[in-house]
Amino acid sequence: MASERLFRRAKRGVWYAWFYDEQQNRVRFSTHCRNKRAAEAALSKAEQGAFGVGAGVRGYTLSDALEQLVETGCIDKSTATAEMYKRKAGHLLRLLGETRRLGSLSMDAISGFIAARQQEGAKSGTIYKELVTLRRALKLARQNGKYRLDPSAIIPPFRNRYQPRERWMTEDEDHRQEDQAHPAPHQGRPRARPRGEAPAEEQTKRPAPAKAARPAKAAAAGAEPRLPAVGTTVKKTDRCGKVRCECKIEKDGVHYEGKVYGSLSGAAVAAAKDLGLSGNSFNGFVFWGLAKPNRAAADPTLRLEQLWKRYAEVVGAAMQGERKAEVAKLARIHGAQLDALLG
Repeated sequence: MASERLFRRAKRGVWYAWFYDEQQNRVRFSTHCRNKRAAEAALSKAEQGAFGVGAGVRGYTLSDALEQLVETGCIDKSTATAEMYKRKAGHLLRLLGETRRLGSLSMDAISGFIAARQQEGAKSGTIYKELVTLRRALKLARQNGKYRLDPSAIIPPFRNRYQPRERWMTEDEDHRQEDQAHPAPHQGRPRARPRGEAPAEEQTKRPAPAKAARPAKAAAAGAEPRLPAVGTTVKKTDRCGKVRCECKIEKDGVHYEGKVYGSLSGAAVAAAKDLGLSGNSFNGFVFWGLAKPNRAAADPTLRLEQLWKRYAEVVGAAMQGERKAEVAKLARIHGAQLDALLG
């Protein structure tokens, strides 16, 4: 009986159910129902979907669902997103099987997929995107009547944990990132040929001028002018002056507990973890006591004075640039708005 395959995890909570699919895998899911009769109906509907009861459901495979996602489910998405779904689908089909029916998917099978990808060395962010691809394909199949279960019932929760970089970018990585952020004016499209200029095939080939050498990136310890001098030991103390942890500034970075970090913030994250502090990001200068945290002034007049100084600095710096006239016009508008505000 269906009632024998229903259970609760809490008194007066929602009903959970289980059944065996065609591959004799045990499928467990939440019915999202507090009424037992409604939960029995949800279990019956889930079993029908798993065993392919209904027109067009039997024989619908994982390969069909992912193909439909790439072809019709990405109409409102960018080309890069569609390509991402296509790449992630390859790993899903490789490990779960192209001919696997959607009704045979279970939480145990997907948990096995996650474990296999972790053994292959895949990062958590990569696995997270692959699960997103699977979830979206199952939702699309459910909307089209090809799948009956809620995807969240069989896809286990998986968090993408952020891992901060613990090294400086190399010079090549820095140059490549700069080129991507500021492409050449004619990059990606043909340059218009000025009137009177011969076509490219008729011009005499000239050697490309040598690019000027870019200045070498500053050393790790000297990249941030606010850093103490090389060789300085920075200590974090409590209110009583007791040292809780310490780090040392060197030429190659910040040394803490035998590891080198590219910034004080990176060392602060590691130290906070050792101290049992919550949080994933810290201001290194505030953490190590080299700067005070920015707090809004309690006195409104003092706060206005602070804001005015910052505004004056920004306007003064902008007036030295090429857009001097635009900055002056905007500042006058701000002045008129301030006069109107004061009445």
